[in-house]
Amino acid sequence: MTKEQAVELTIDYLAGGSCPADLRGKFHPEIISKYWEMVYNEILYGVNANAIDYRDFGQLDSYVKAYKNVAVQYDADRDEHYSLLPALVVQLPKNRGIRSISPSQDQKLKFWYSDNNTDDVYSELEVGKIIKRVRYYVENNKVYYRNYDHNITGLLFKLVVPFSEFSDTENIAIPAQQNAQVFNMIVNLLRQKVSEKNTNDNQTKTQV
Repeated sequence: MTKEQAVELTIDYLAGGSCPADLRGKFHPEIISKYWEMVYNEILYGVNANAIDYRDFGQLDSYVKAYKNVAVQYDADRDEHYSLLPALVVQLPKNRGIRSISPSQDQKLKFWYSDNNTDDVYSELEVGKIIKRVRYYVENNKVYYRNYDHNITGLLFKLVVPFSEFSDTENIAIPAQQNAQVFNMIVNLLRQKVSEKNTNDNQTKTQV
């Protein structure tokens, strides 16, 4: 199912006779997309929790979007190379929303993730002295590199991104047999919105 189809199916339901009367035809596609974003993030948190339970982080790979030829820049003040994240990333523990960073044409040399401010600890470990693999850490919307190889130019980023980062024609991955559950979550959120609006309207009328 594409992003556009997901939004259109929701609108179609909200406009139909099977939809509660208080919800019919009240929501613009952009509003529907925002609610899809909320629910989609919940789905990804659930997938990540399941991946932790089973120690199978490959489960996140179905939700990845790849970005090619990401530029590497140099911060002279910090003497560090870095890249701007090419998209918003779903915030998962241990920055698991960044599935991999590698040279564009050699993914077997993917970089290793390390927590921010751990360079002094890592440098004392034997593995850090022997294996000079490029490592990265995340700081706001930037990814900084350690042991950066100057021969590497364009990078390949594989990211778990929110609903808003997909184009209308791109497929949106939904866990098996959860389509109906996702749809019901969105409808319930919209119903709460209508209830809140009616409550506020009643309060305004009472004050007047």
